[in-house]
Parts: sequence; C-alpha cells; structure tokens
Amino acid sequence: MCDISIDIYEEIFNGMDQFVIVFDSSQSLYTANKAVLDFFDLNSEDIRGLSVEELPLWNHSEDKINEIIFRIGHVFSMEKEQRFEVKHLDVAGVEHEVDYLLKPIIMDGVVRY
Repeated sequence: MCDISIDIYEEIFNGMDQFVIVFDSSQSLYTANKAVLDFFDLNSEDIRGLSVEELPLWNHSEDKINEIIFRIGHVFSMEKEQRFEVKHLDVAGVEHEVDYLLKPIIMDGVVRY
C-alpha cells in the first residue's frame, strides 16, 4: 500500500478543474472540491449537509433538481453510474454545459457515497 498523506489527496482533490461532489448515503452533500466552490461562489461550510434540492447548484431549474434527485437515488439503489449534462450559470451569469458522471463508492458491499 502506498503511504501518501491526506494533504496530498486534498491537493489533488482541490487542484482538479473537474467538479467533484460527494453525497453521503442520505443524499446530502458530504464534500465538494474547490472547482465547484469557486464556480458557484460557495463556501463548503455553508453547503455541507444540504440535501440535493437545497443546493444552489441547480436551483435555476425544478426539472433539473428532480432529474438529479432521481439519478442520485438510482446510483445508490442500483449501484450503477449515471452520466448526464446540466447547464449552469457561473457567478458572472455565463452559461456552461457541465458533464456529470455519478459513481457509487461502495465500502463493505454497501454504497456509502
């Protein structure tokens, strides 16, 4: 096993340009990386523990909220990844197409994240 410090993992996690959002098994936000926080001008403490529908990431579309709730539920229940695209407005109001890949993290045979 490789002996890498948690600091290195955090540097990789927060150094990526891709959005990384981790939901716990209750479908609440566990953590998000710096790319997500900066794009939406958010603070991790303000959004940690919020449910999918409470997150300001896709509050511009009720249909998208429902789709994301469905897809996250599918990942947790079926243990299969989901891929889809969502249009988001950044803090300057510019629209971006974001490609999402939801993947289950299975620990001890149970989807945990």
